[in-house]
Amino acid sequence: MGLAVGTLIGAIGVGGIILSPLHVYFLGLNIHNILVSSSFGFLFAGIFGTIAYVRRQSISWRMVSWIGAGSLPAAVFGAMVNSATDVRYLLIILSIGVLVGFGSALTSALKSWQSGECKLQL
Repeated sequence: MGLAVGTLIGAIGVGGIILSPLHVYFLGLNIHNILVSSSFGFLFAGIFGTIAYVRRQSISWRMVSWIGAGSLPAAVFGAMVNSATDVRYLLIILSIGVLVGFGSALTSALKSWQSGECKLQL
């Protein structure tokens, strides 16, 4: 499962959001442990992704600095909230996040396809 999700993350930048629900809902693993291990895995995906984009010179370092400045304190706060939140509420938050992410991705893909920007080839 990790190999498939890692491939998705590396190829198109998404996939990690799939891994946590699979581990929680299908394997019955503890959500606190899964969220921590997923975050640790994202670290390596981010490092290798960054290296690939640096080689292609396609990173806006100005944008990275702004996003990083907001992400670091938010990540610390999120980790504190995660450790203090009951498992039942984390499952609800995770489920809502997955549904919202799926809806957003689907809406974006449909708009691209309808506008002719994205050609579906089977």
